[in-house]
Amino acid sequence: MVISSIVSTSYRLRIAAALILFGIAAGYCQTVWKLQNPLNVSTEYYSLAYGGGLFVLVTGNEKIFLSADGTEWIEATNPTSQPLYCITYADNLFVAGGEYGTIITSPDGILWTKRECDKKATMVTVSYGNGLFIMVGSEGGIFTSPDGSSWTTRDCGVTGFLNGVVYGNGIFVVCGDYNSVDTMSVILTSPDGITWTKQYSGVHTTLWPIAFAKNRFLVANNNWYRAAKEGVIVMYSFDGVVWNQVTGMTNYLQDIIYANNRFVSVGRNGTIQTSEDGITWTSRTSGTTKQLTGIAYGNDCFVAAGWGGVILTSPADEKTALQPEPSPVQRAREHFTISVTGKTMRISLPESYLRRNTAIACFTTAGRQLFSHRLTVTGTILNVPFDKIPAGRYIASLDDGTSSLRQMFIIGSSMR
Repeated sequence: MVISSIVSTSYRLRIAAALILFGIAAGYCQTVWKLQNPLNVSTEYYSLAYGGGLFVLVTGNEKIFLSADGTEWIEATNPTSQPLYCITYADNLFVAGGEYGTIITSPDGILWTKRECDKKATMVTVSYGNGLFIMVGSEGGIFTSPDGSSWTTRDCGVTGFLNGVVYGNGIFVVCGDYNSVDTMSVILTSPDGITWTKQYSGVHTTLWPIAFAKNRFLVANNNWYRAAKEGVIVMYSFDGVVWNQVTGMTNYLQDIIYANNRFVSVGRNGTIQTSEDGITWTSRTSGTTKQLTGIAYGNDCFVAAGWGGVILTSPADEKTALQPEPSPVQRAREHFTISVTGKTMRISLPESYLRRNTAIACFTTAGRQLFSHRLTVTGTILNVPFDKIPAGRYIASLDDGTSSLRQMFIIGSSMR
């Protein structure tokens, strides 16, 4: 029987029957911007998000990858056949978007649901603020949702590409391409995500990405031709209306985040730069010349990704990063293990789940339920009989009516 595990810096999660267990990676990554290609693929990684103990990575070749620590990755099932360009995590939900109006959501990064949108725009960026998910894209597309499920198209008076959106200081700010009327780059503001006002940007380029932190908005130049001709443009604003330019950037950018008390930007030619205030920037060595398109932060670790299958990791602070106290969910995951032999699934359960009326169910990664079983035992080991199922990747779910816990496991061909 094959044994698989995901190893983090403080946990070695041992799973029988080729189980892939998503443990929470505690501690921090090992080196400053460690270059790797853990999936051994050459693809275009586009966007990253962190939530619920997982990094989730979406790609231009319709793939979704998951990792607890940025080092070990597995693939989840995309319910569509469309490329995915953006993802965020907020309000206990992953929301991703892509080509032809594609919107998908997931509470855990494992099981995804396709959502409907009445406009087949290319979804470029998704964000969350003021109780609202908001997605922007081609054809002046702005789409809002209070829950990630139902989406409404908003009119903003722009017909070109909108590339970025963020919320801060009580307003949404959207940035986009320069328009054909006055050739000015598009900046829009809105107090509610519904009514939009065009602002004067003063520049003639493609604006993107955009971020908000430390009481200021940051927006950058994403047009390589303009950047080569006129230099890289980064602007900041406190209100989304009046914008000031920043100097010292060396390459056009693809993503900016604020985490662990610093701004971090990634972009062309392996560019990584950091800043405490968003105005003065310091270049970092990434070890790659590939274009970096996304960055996320979680579990005291930065993870960046880009073209050519490149993934990089970096500690939040290699001198002072400490292992955090495991949360109740982390501790529960350590004790939720599965092994499969013939027609029997052997499950080790967290004691807290056995004190309640808990049900366990098994699903395919596409969401089809194979069986469910109500727990009636008092011990921490349960043997569940079930019919043989084909070799493949499956999901086991515990649900006590108030909370749920999921693990992905694999049944190998050698076991059937």
